[in-house]
Amino acid sequence: MAGKIMVIDDHPHVRDILANFLLAAGHRFTLCSDGATALARLANESFDLIVADLGLPDLPGLDLVRRAKALCPKTPLAVITGSSELMDSRTLGRWGIDYLLAKPFTREQFMTVVASALGQPV
Repeated sequence: MAGKIMVIDDHPHVRDILANFLLAAGHRFTLCSDGATALARLANESFDLIVADLGLPDLPGLDLVRRAKALCPKTPLAVITGSSELMDSRTLGRWGIDYLLAKPFTREQFMTVVASALGQPV
């Protein structure tokens, strides 16, 4: 089953790569290059999964997570970070983060998170 996924990342090449992964799997997606644009879309549109880079220049990562979860409390949230060692299970749970993608991650790791979030077989 195809999902509707929002990807938030300020790096165009990362957005393009993730878009290609999602497109190949038949998913619909929205790409956002900054937190403000993403939050504006989340206020008016629903998604099956939100994938957000924690290193956005316009909005601290955990602030984005907090605000996204306030807008879409039931939507699974996956974060991309280069500092995964700073994230323990208590931190993830406290912020409402459902999935952690530590850089660098593979296509298989990304698609496993997508499938799991959508309730599909991994």
